[in-house]
Amino acid sequence: CEFDRYFSEHHQVHAVVRPLDVLNVKGFRMPQGYYFHMGHAWVRVEQQAEVCIGLDDFALNIFGPLDQIEAPLIGSQLHQGQAAISICRDSHRAMVFSPVSGVVSTVNLSVKENAAMAGEDPYARGWILKVRTDDLRRDLKKLLIGNEAIKQLEDDIERLSREIEMTTGAAAIAENDAREVIARHLSGIG
Repeated sequence: CEFDRYFSEHHQVHAVVRPLDVLNVKGFRMPQGYYFHMGHAWVRVEQQAEVCIGLDDFALNIFGPLDQIEAPLIGSQLHQGQAAISICRDSHRAMVFSPVSGVVSTVNLSVKENAAMAGEDPYARGWILKVRTDDLRRDLKKLLIGNEAIKQLEDDIERLSREIEMTTGAAAIAENDAREVIARHLSGIG
């Protein structure tokens, strides 16, 4: 009924959900139970057909502290694999692809006002938006989870490491300090 809808929309408790188990993948955090798009957006399934979306630790470290995150307006239609979120640092802008299709139901105003928060706590307080999905099962089949997501992140780290080695002449990156080495040499590759 209308009263229930009004009550649920205006009196929701927005608790911070923290991942139970966060893996260390060559220095980058990756929570268990989250789905990942190859464009480094993550999806956490919430209630019914609603999902929470944010950027992974790898992307946020590559871009550095963000100045601005522009999310679509509530009610906007998103399509999986199409540009949805704009992130900005200095004069640089990048688009992030939507990991699912659906309608934007909530935007994290805290992250919109303080974009750097996304990098501080990417998998809990740093979420960007929530989406009511059209066909969650179909969308999740195109995302990575568990060992598939870990393998993709390792491949991306390796690819970036090779680029850093070739461009800057830096030594090969050791197994567990990729995050620190990449951050130190990123400006050298532009």
